[in-house]
Order: sequence, then structure tokens, then C-alpha cells
Amino acid sequence: MPTTFENTHPTTERNVDLPAQLFDQASEAVLDIQDNPGFMSYLKAHDVAYDDTQEEFWEAVQIVSRVFIDKGGAGENIRSNQIFSIVSSIPNVMFKQLATDADAEHHKHTGNFLLSKRTHESNVELFGQFNKELRDFLSDNLDINFRAIATLLTEAASRGIAPEFRQKIGQSILGILSGIRAELGFEQKLDHIGIKWTRGDLEDDATGTDYIVNGVHIDIKASLHDILKNSNSSEINHPYIFKHGRFVYFPYNYTDDYTNNTFRMSDNALENQSISVHNDIESMHQYLHL
Repeated sequence: MPTTFENTHPTTERNVDLPAQLFDQASEAVLDIQDNPGFMSYLKAHDVAYDDTQEEFWEAVQIVSRVFIDKGGAGENIRSNQIFSIVSSIPNVMFKQLATDADAEHHKHTGNFLLSKRTHESNVELFGQFNKELRDFLSDNLDINFRAIATLLTEAASRGIAPEFRQKIGQSILGILSGIRAELGFEQKLDHIGIKWTRGDLEDDATGTDYIVNGVHIDIKASLHDILKNSNSSEINHPYIFKHGRFVYFPYNYTDDYTNNTFRMSDNALENQSISVHNDIESMHQYLHL
């Protein structure tokens, strides 16, 4: 990092519990970052224009914001730091998501890629890091309303994004949150029945493994439809299939199973479905002859 970031807009920690207020504070801090001399120096050193409609600008915002957090400029409140990191990262993540989607569409029609292999791999790594950060935050805050957090993230992500892409951004964020909620529901069910689990690391995530349970690699999906999309058959006998060395699995997490449309599984869902999850994992274990 060639420049030193100085906090010219010190913030005061406030005892705020509402995510909306914390997101507002984080959004204000991201705007403050863009007026900071350290940020201006970073743009100049890396020949990046001050133009918030460009991907490189938001990549710079994310990088400088990370330095700001690491230097303690965002205070000691862990929850506030998590939200600030998410809000400062998501525009860059969404810009790169749009580019990656366009690359995939171009390849489908022409057989050629627009992005280099290195850029694509870098984007995949960025997506994995962001999803992990968001998942860690939601894991600590299971009672946040799903629609509320989706709206807040969409607003934060839409900065600099052309209006015609904002609906796509909103849909992408809903997909990310649905996937995370399915994973957190899976964790809660495993905890309920006392099964130990390990989250896959970023390398595992890049190859499709979300969890390792008793030696079984599992890719969690948010619906049975997602399982069918990964299957060569129009019908399946179980809520999972084995593909590319891992099980693609829908752990019975339906929308109504979450308390008040949050990320917390209801007691009824935990009681009624956890045993099915246990039996499925046992079947996976036997399939692999472990």
C-alpha cells in the first residue's frame, strides 16, 4: 500500500441495534472515504479516475476501506466493522458479478471468453471472500429479516450501477442471501442433533464444497429445483445427488421454516427435519463406503 490512510472523519460508536441504522452509518462512512486525502492519493498512485460509474473506482473503495478497518478507523464494534466492510465491498463485487455474467453469456454464444483466466479466477476468489464475510455476519445475527437485509444490500450495491442493471443486482443479492440462509439452516439442524461439521475453506468453496461432514463433501442448495438443475434426470429419489466428488444437497429448508422470515430455523422445523438430515448424511456416508 503506497499511501497512508488517515481518518479525517472520525466516527463515534453508537449503541444501535437496528441493522438499517448501522447500514446508514456504514454508507456515510463509505462516502467519507471517497473524500479522504488518502483515497485520493491511492487513486493517483494507481492511475484510477475519480468516477463512481467505473469498476476500478469501487475496487479502490474496497481496498482503502479495508486499510481503514485494519487501522482501527471504524472503531472497535465488531458488528459495525462487519457491516462497514460489507457495504464498502458490495459495489465492487456486483460490478465484477455483472462482468462475469456477461463473460459467461458471451462464451455461450461465441465459444470465446472476454475475461482472462486470471481475472475470472480473481473474481471467483472475491465472490467467495464476500460470501464468507456476509455469511459470518448473518450467522451472528440470525434474527435479521430476510427482506430487510436484501433491500439494504441492494441499495448499497447499486451505487454507480446503471439503472438498467439494478433489477439484476437485486435478483443476484436475493440469490446470495437464499444460498446463505440454506447453509445456515443446515448448520442449525446439524447443531440440533449434535453432528460436527466443518465449513469448506475458500479453495473448497471455489470447487463447490460448502461443508465437510464426517468426511462427506456437501454442496448446499436452496431448493429441490437447484438439485434437478444439477442432475441428468428429470426425477430424483433423494434430495441430493452425487456429482464431481461431492453431494449436491437440499436439506429441507423451506421458506416457512424460518421464524418471521429471518435466518433462524423454527423449533418445529428443527424437530421435524433434523432427523431426515441425519439419515441423509448417513446414506451419503454409506454410498461412499466410508
